[in-house]
Order: sequence, then C-alpha cells, then structure tokens
Amino acid sequence: MTYLLFVGMDGRIAAFQGGLVLGYFLRVWENVTAYERILDEEAAQEAEAAVADEIEDQIPAEVEEQLADDAETELLDRFGEIDEELADELREKLEEQTRS
Repeated sequence: MTYLLFVGMDGRIAAFQGGLVLGYFLRVWENVTAYERILDEEAAQEAEAAVADEIEDQIPAEVEEQLADDAETELLDRFGEIDEELADELREKLEEQTRS
C-alpha cells in the first residue's frame, strides 16, 4: 500500500500487471508440463525398443520358427473347421430350398 502511495500508481494498474505476471507464470507452467509429457512418451518408446531388442537377442531363431509353424498349423486347422461348417450350412440351405 505504501508503495502505491510513494510511486503514485493506481491500484487497477497494479492489479492488471499482477494478472499479467500470473498469466505468464501459468503459460510457462503449461509449457513445462507439455515438455515433461513429451519426454515421458519418448522415454517409454526408447524403453520399449530396448526391451524388444533384448528379447530378440534372447529368443533363439529355432524357437521363433517353431512358434511360427505352430501358429500356422493352428490357423489352418481352424480355417478347415470353418470351411466344413460353412459347407454344411450351404448344403442344408440348398436342401431346404429344393424341398420348397
């Protein structure tokens, strides 16, 4: 209060300048939090890449090939079952249509 009397500044001007300072502070804080979020995302991506590389080094190629072969045979078995089910359904529908 004595500062305002000594300098002769209006209280409204001081409040406006205080608002400017507060707004600037909030803007800087927003930028810092955005920067931290970006750094966290980049660190997580680098960690994922490092773990993936390490896993690739640890898993032998033979195991990888065996997993691929197992997955392929399982998919072929399931598709075979689905094809048989579809063929049975089509036969039933054709029989129903021919009866009608």
